[in-house]
Amino acid sequence: MSHRHSARRVPIVWILVADRSAARIFAADWPTLENVCELDDCINPAGAMHGHEIYSDRFGRDHAPDGHGFAEMPTTDFRHDTAEHFAQHLAVLLEDARNRHEFGSLVVVAPPLMLGVLRECISDPLRKLVEAELDKELLHSDSKEILEHVQRVIRTPAAV
Repeated sequence: MSHRHSARRVPIVWILVADRSAARIFAADWPTLENVCELDDCINPAGAMHGHEIYSDRFGRDHAPDGHGFAEMPTTDFRHDTAEHFAQHLAVLLEDARNRHEFGSLVVVAPPLMLGVLRECISDPLRKLVEAELDKELLHSDSKEILEHVQRVIRTPAAV
């Protein structure tokens, strides 16, 4: 006779609060959000810069077959590019912690651009742990304000 083993979730939620320039990670008891503590913060210096501070030269020039010149533009804009690089870094950090069973639930708080990029970067197993997403810029808020917003969104039935 075989028994089906269902993995028990760790009763800890990680709350990722991020934008293109930085991220903060909080841990709390799930689902009460009690015993909250800030675990880590990550800085992405490129995310706080403007495109002209990184791209020191003008974009290259090329010529069309008819002889007219045009400027070549980058394939992605600077904001998306920096968000994608930072989101990939955060996804690896979260995936490593998931594999070590450091949390059993995840809440993601980020402005719309970063939230969309994070969705694309996280793995399917990690995505299954996402209890809620909040598209707000709360990186520079204190932990009490962040928790108030998170509590509101997890009490909403269709939070994800």
